[in-house]
Amino acid sequence: MGRFFVVIATGLAVVAAVAPASAGAGETVPVVGAPPPRCAGPATCVIDVDVPVPDGITVPGGERPGNRVRIILPPGYEGGGDHPLLLLLHGAGDGSETWTQNTDVEEFVAELCATDGPCPVVVMPDGGGKHSETGWYTDWDDGSRQWETFHIDVLLPWVRDVLGVGRCRESTLVAGLSMGGFGAFSYAGRHADLFVAAASFSGFLDIRPAPPLSTLGFQFAQDNGLGAPTEDMFGPAGPPTEQDGWAEHNPTDMARAGVYDAFDGNLWLATGSGTPGGPEGDEPDNPGSYGVEAFIFELNQNFRLAMAQAGSPFVDQSYVGGNHAWPYWQAALRAALPDMLDVTEPCAASDAAVETVTAPVVPAADPVSATARPSSPPVLPATGGNIPLGAVVLLTAALLGVRSRRRV
Repeated sequence: MGRFFVVIATGLAVVAAVAPASAGAGETVPVVGAPPPRCAGPATCVIDVDVPVPDGITVPGGERPGNRVRIILPPGYEGGGDHPLLLLLHGAGDGSETWTQNTDVEEFVAELCATDGPCPVVVMPDGGGKHSETGWYTDWDDGSRQWETFHIDVLLPWVRDVLGVGRCRESTLVAGLSMGGFGAFSYAGRHADLFVAAASFSGFLDIRPAPPLSTLGFQFAQDNGLGAPTEDMFGPAGPPTEQDGWAEHNPTDMARAGVYDAFDGNLWLATGSGTPGGPEGDEPDNPGSYGVEAFIFELNQNFRLAMAQAGSPFVDQSYVGGNHAWPYWQAALRAALPDMLDVTEPCAASDAAVETVTAPVVPAADPVSATARPSSPPVLPATGGNIPLGAVVLLTAALLGVRSRRRV
């Protein structure tokens, strides 16, 4: 597997056309001040709530406020109870509503709740995307945005207090796609005391495969409006020893440090190889989506290797074939969530706070591994949309390349 290839971007503009796929995609979801006390009938209740934002926290929005959260309440929800909480994150170019617009997640929740197993509440926050610039689920280094603080220190306590769910680690899950897959594993690694399990679907699990070149590539992409991480988000893109912010948020760096041992194998990873013939069909008119998925597969190889080196177990549900598209993420959620719910437990009645789990400290940098990964990841414009082939990989001033490494 020693092939080497370079794809030169022929254009920097990205036009994405995301076509809603679920039956309820065109329905108007009410914006309410507080969730209803119960969800009557056999169907789910889907609502939007503007969660109050404390002074000093900024989560920008546009046509849709950045603090707007879409919530799926399960059939028969009465407020509180033993419902597990799933924090479900979107990708770049999307928003809090796009999981319901492009998948059957509402129907899936109703199906789960019709069984004897756990019946989840699903909370889908904005993370910067469709209605603002991409946020990458972090507090920006320049102080201008606080996505992580809002989700962890504001949204989750609000969910515990108002919805009465997710009141302990054992009942709280996090999952996401693409940029949200990065966010799910970043949040899980940085806040192992909050989540009992996490899942990443086509997630960017190594945002610094070749520092500082990869970080400079991200900077170049963001400067041209393609929504990649920048110095504003994670800090200066300098020598490896100076990239503290990048390493501290990077799932692969956290894996090397053994952070994910706290999950005892309750991590789910799914990504395709980015080739035709995948289990959920093909999009021959969207070749760029295969290039994006293939590159993410290679980035996730770095994560797999780091987990193996640390001796940390996880569940790999990856597949041969597949592109960067909603049918694969819907299938991945359906495959992972039942098993994730099985590891949840009801919170004890006396639980007033989340159990604390001490995770290893993530080292600031790993110069040895950095030199072994001379690559710069492409950026994801709008998830699930038609991705131009020329936007799959960017040509920076250094003509960065992508190296396919030996699989582990």
